[in-house]
Amino acid sequence: MRIELFQDLYERYSRLTLSFPSDRPIAIKGLESRLIDTFGTTGGYGVFDKYLHRCLLWQRAGKALKHIEAFRGGNLVPSWSWMAYDGPIRYTTVPFGKASWNEDITSPFTKTGQALRGSEHEGEGISTSMLELEAPVWDIFDTKDGQIILDDPSRTIDQALQCVVVGNGKTTNINGRQAYYVLLVLFITNVNENQVYERVGVGVLDRRHIALDGKQRMAKIR
Repeated sequence: MRIELFQDLYERYSRLTLSFPSDRPIAIKGLESRLIDTFGTTGGYGVFDKYLHRCLLWQRAGKALKHIEAFRGGNLVPSWSWMAYDGPIRYTTVPFGKASWNEDITSPFTKTGQALRGSEHEGEGISTSMLELEAPVWDIFDTKDGQIILDDPSRTIDQALQCVVVGNGKTTNINGRQAYYVLLVLFITNVNENQVYERVGVGVLDRRHIALDGKQRMAKIR
C-alpha cells in the first residue's frame, strides 16, 4: 500500500503544470519529507531507500520528457530522478512479490545516511558526486523483442546503450523467458578512474539481451 501510495502521488504530481519547471523538486519537498519520516527511511529526489528499486523504475507517460536545464538556487538533480525532467511519468509494472532485486545498487542516501532533498537551502554544497548511484553496468545485445522506453526518443544517441539491471522476475513467462528490469544508461566521462554514466531510459529485457556473462563494471550514475 505504501508503494502504491507514493507511486500514485508522484505520477499525479508529474502531470501538474508548474509555472516554473525549475520548481519541480522544490514544490513537493514538504510532502516528500513527511513520506521519508513516515517510511522510516532516507531518500530524496523521488527516491526512498526502502523502496529504491521500484523508485528507479519510472518511465515517461507521454511522447517525451524534456530535461530541465537549470533549477532554482542552482540545485543539482540527477538523471536517475524523474524530477530532472518536465513531463508526466508512470512506474514500470512489476508484480509484487515476483521480482528479485539487485543488491549491488547503492544509492547516495545509503552512503550519506541522510536525505539530500532539493531546495534552495538544502541544495547548497551538494556536489554531483554526492548524488551518484553506484551499480554494475552491462552491455546490451540486440534488443529485438525487448521493451525499450527512452526518456526522450528525439534525442540523438551516437553510442551503444548499456544498462543497469535493477531486478528480474522470479519466474518465466509463457515463452519461457525471464524479465529483466533495467535502467538504460550512456557513458559520459571518466572521473578518477571511475566510469560515469547518465540515465536515458528504462527497459524490460530478456536474459539473452544482456551480456551478463561478460566482465562486471562498477560505475557511477549521475
